[in-house]
Amino acid sequence: MRIVSTSRTAIIGGLLILSGGVDAAEIDAASRIEAVTVYPDGASVTRRIEAEIGPGSSTLIIKDLPSSIDPLSLRVEGSADAPLSIASVDTRVVPGQAGTPNDVTVRLEGLRREQMALQGRIEAAEARKSAIQRYAQSGPEALAEKGKPLDTADWSKAWIAIGDGMEAANERLVNLRADAQRLEAEIQAIGRAQGPGGIRAPGFEARIALDAGAAAKAKLTLSYQVRGARWTPLYDARLVTTGDKPKMEFTRRAAITQRTGEDWQGVALRVSTTRLNRGTSAPAVNTSLVTLRDVNPPDVEILARKDFRAAPLPPAAPVPQAALPEPLREAAGTAKPSVAIGENVTTIEAGSYQANFAVADAVSVATDGTEKLVSLTRQTLEPDVAIKVAPSLDQTAYLEAAFVNGEEAPLLPARVMIHRDGVFIGQGALSFVASGDRATLGFGADDAVKVSRVPVKRRENDGGFFGQNRIDVQDYKTTTRNLHAFPVKLTVVDRLPVSENAAIVVEPLPTNTPPTDKLVDDKRGVLSWTYELKPSETREIRLGRRIRWPADREIIFSREGAPQARG
Repeated sequence: MRIVSTSRTAIIGGLLILSGGVDAAEIDAASRIEAVTVYPDGASVTRRIEAEIGPGSSTLIIKDLPSSIDPLSLRVEGSADAPLSIASVDTRVVPGQAGTPNDVTVRLEGLRREQMALQGRIEAAEARKSAIQRYAQSGPEALAEKGKPLDTADWSKAWIAIGDGMEAANERLVNLRADAQRLEAEIQAIGRAQGPGGIRAPGFEARIALDAGAAAKAKLTLSYQVRGARWTPLYDARLVTTGDKPKMEFTRRAAITQRTGEDWQGVALRVSTTRLNRGTSAPAVNTSLVTLRDVNPPDVEILARKDFRAAPLPPAAPVPQAALPEPLREAAGTAKPSVAIGENVTTIEAGSYQANFAVADAVSVATDGTEKLVSLTRQTLEPDVAIKVAPSLDQTAYLEAAFVNGEEAPLLPARVMIHRDGVFIGQGALSFVASGDRATLGFGADDAVKVSRVPVKRRENDGGFFGQNRIDVQDYKTTTRNLHAFPVKLTVVDRLPVSENAAIVVEPLPTNTPPTDKLVDDKRGVLSWTYELKPSETREIRLGRRIRWPADREIIFSREGAPQARG
């Protein structure tokens, strides 16, 4: 006989009203965590309960449930060898064990204050790194004085200055995050302490009221949602170019962490792409009103209006330390985590709206936040390999591999550990790739393809009297040469300015080399040239423009809204 019930009441520190009255027998039932489904922002836990139920009314009590559960998510189902019904499923809070002020609690409070201060220093260091990145993305032109483009001979000095700043910022972040991990580990160790002076968080207990016509043996499952658990995707791409055809092994992994308050020991684990807190329906669209406002409105009123506030950006998900190569882990000052999972891949349970990955082996995940790395899927691919270069930004040729996601499940945005011919190259990034869609990954610099970009001519007319136009002419030549013993497919990407004002006229020079693609990735003014470069072959690309604008005005070069240089 099968029985099913969901939680109908949540009683916090109150009285339980059961169908059998106060004389109902209470049974402390043992339970074991049997299965867990981990989501990007939570988890669903299933416990197994086996109990012998006497005739009449009785109450099963399941203790030591964590405080992270959602009481309204409790669900009970199962079967029995005799008629059995569930009268109610209730929860109550079990107070924690409070310790008196002593050395342990004082130490814990000090660690938490230190943790808050350290978090502030981390945020400041991240802001500094972001500022350096934005400065670097503005291009070498922004580093010049008086609005004049920076001479190409001085670009290397700019790159060195930016590189030194980024190196110092990264080193500080590594040290600060190592200190943060040490503090968190010490706080968790104190939190696990029990007995006099120990600290124990409050939890829940579930009470299942049953009515049995006769003695019965019941097998029940208790499932519930918990906070404090998550998984983040991570990929490993290994490209081999030494065979007849390039091959790539692409592995999907999940980094699982949880601080739910209960250990998962030897459980059947699933990883799901469903987001629990994403919402269930589209937001309501209300009427939008537009009115005139005063020329000089009070600053206070503007700041007080919610419409004028910029929403804060979500923090970037940290790359799991367990996924870094061992030299990087040692540099970060973190201990190598213990990974109990082998490289056995999972079974994909793909539906129309989400995908679940069922791990083949039993998994154990501690509640102390330790990362558990699980291999989910593995694809062996034959990618399309080509060389790409953007000489206006970096005169380095990069190897790229394009492939199709042949799995039923999409590839979620995440970091990718890049390996080329057995050597770790670095970390790349992958955007969302649906099943059947095409993706491209970079596999580092190709030093056997030489690239140079030099100015052919430059002419600027400042205008001699009011009303005359100013003219700026620039012409560049990009040279590519293949030093490989085999032909390579090469794509050169460059750009021309795009005018946002009718008074500014941008004209391509007649000497320009016709591009293969006049609109790359739907970006205006971005062009590309794709061709095959034979061994020892050299090819040139000319790209120039003529800009004309009123002599009494100044022009601004910008990229995606950020000022770049003035002319």
